[in-house]
Amino acid sequence: MIDNSPPSSHPDVQSLSVSTPKAPSTSIAVNDTIYPSWSNLSKTAPTNWTFFDNADKTWRLPNELRATFLRLSLPDVDILAGSSTGRVCRLYVTRLYALRQVSASWRDLVDGTPSLWAIVSSTTPVEVVSVCLSRSKARPLLIHYRGTEVGGSYSGPTSFQQFFELTRPHRHRWAMAWLYTPPDLAVGLFNTVMPLLHTVKLVSAGRTPSLTDTPFGAEVKVLQNVAVYGGPATWGLGHFRGLRTWRLKGLRGDGFTTQHILGILRENPLLEILEINRLRVQVLPENTLLTPIPLLRLTSLTMRSCHGDLVDHILRRIQIPMDRVKRLYIAVRAWRSLNPIRLLTDVLASWSPVFQRAHQTCRGSKFHLPDLGNFYWRAKGNGTTVYMHFSGIKPVTGVQWMVGILSQVDGSRAGASIECESTALKTVEDLKLLGSTDMITTFDVSVGRTGVSFKQALLQALSDPATPAFPCLETLKIQGFSWDMESVVKMLRARFTDHGTGVTQLPRLTIEISYPNWSSDSPVQRQIIDFDTVKAISALKGVERLHLGCAIGKDGMLGVVWSDELGVPTWG
Repeated sequence: MIDNSPPSSHPDVQSLSVSTPKAPSTSIAVNDTIYPSWSNLSKTAPTNWTFFDNADKTWRLPNELRATFLRLSLPDVDILAGSSTGRVCRLYVTRLYALRQVSASWRDLVDGTPSLWAIVSSTTPVEVVSVCLSRSKARPLLIHYRGTEVGGSYSGPTSFQQFFELTRPHRHRWAMAWLYTPPDLAVGLFNTVMPLLHTVKLVSAGRTPSLTDTPFGAEVKVLQNVAVYGGPATWGLGHFRGLRTWRLKGLRGDGFTTQHILGILRENPLLEILEINRLRVQVLPENTLLTPIPLLRLTSLTMRSCHGDLVDHILRRIQIPMDRVKRLYIAVRAWRSLNPIRLLTDVLASWSPVFQRAHQTCRGSKFHLPDLGNFYWRAKGNGTTVYMHFSGIKPVTGVQWMVGILSQVDGSRAGASIECESTALKTVEDLKLLGSTDMITTFDVSVGRTGVSFKQALLQALSDPATPAFPCLETLKIQGFSWDMESVVKMLRARFTDHGTGVTQLPRLTIEISYPNWSSDSPVQRQIIDFDTVKAISALKGVERLHLGCAIGKDGMLGVVWSDELGVPTWG
């Protein structure tokens, strides 16, 4: 416990401090953050310490409370959040040293609070690593390593051996570890009892096929969060009993099968987050006699860039409470021997409650149809994200499948939007099938110069007096420079012949006209929409609002200039 008496100015009791970050010769500015020059360490206290000690009244507070305030001023380090862990670790230690420079009382408080020094990173010099290990005393440690062997960009330990010669004696204190290193260097780090280790992220930086028989973490009994990106398959197939998070990406190895994955899932019923990404895995024939695998706490399931047969195999085996799922991400890039329709109508049909609840919770969902070979659907909002991407499925087939699921919700008022490229609809029949959907409230269409026939077919379908396409359409988004606006006016007049009050009861329509990127044409080629056309569209009783947008993909204002070449106003 540190004495609560008023502080006095005295020399640094430790052998390490940092000079004030004012001199340009001893610091480097990166993104408005001052990083001190680690090589210029001073033992002399700043001259303004006496002033701050006299002005500082926080010494009257309990040290535990003061330490809490200091901790809140430091960045949070989440080793599972992303790839910027090294930068955050370095920023953490930099700010910690900056806090020591405020006053003598703050220096004593920082140096006497072991929990503030419990982050050890290879992005800092060896001297700083040693100080962190010493001042953290017996506190659990967060270990971060990314060295020069894998292209580390920070000054720090120049070799894996140098860094772990310092940290190895403290392995009994490791609580979290983020290691970016070739597999042959990491082998042996986890072959001892590590009673506090609960979170590990391993990022492989090399191929070592000889290590495929080496299990990961055989002696680690309390792991709760494991993320393994790259490397031999056995890195992600350890002796896990009690996982909460399990993330696998890019694992490879002979004999890596779905039986290994299902075996670990069966041993970890408390799993909450499961992520499978780009696995090279052999899918074994399904054994229908095996009992399902209950994962009663699973809230997030991600299967990104996987083969269809792997997705089919995993989804058939696991059982989860549908009302707990907050994130579901399925992206299939190839199907192998699996029929895509089987996955949609057989396996994913059992997940209909997840899709329906996400559509309701997010107050709608969105389709994206970029071309003939890809289908996207997403519902995001209010803490829920459900995402589907299938390559090799006709977009219209995907839309009909999902709309069939969403339309089963009684009393649902949430609509769906479609962002569509003209190349995604090959025939007029595809357009008619899409237009027969009574759930689409927003249609955002992009048509290239070769899509003249598509534009004509779309306008004809929207203006059909008997069965107008998209009967629930509320917003139509088009690119003005690629459309004949007179044809658009004719379509609107035909669509709202009885002003939306006839048999069809069409909703009033908002029209948004946007414009392509400036680089597509010169300004003189973009003739302004005639004001009479604007008035004609706005005057229709079936039109709720006409919105003229600005250029897409370009900052700035959209102005009107006179073109001497065309003799008319143009956008400029």
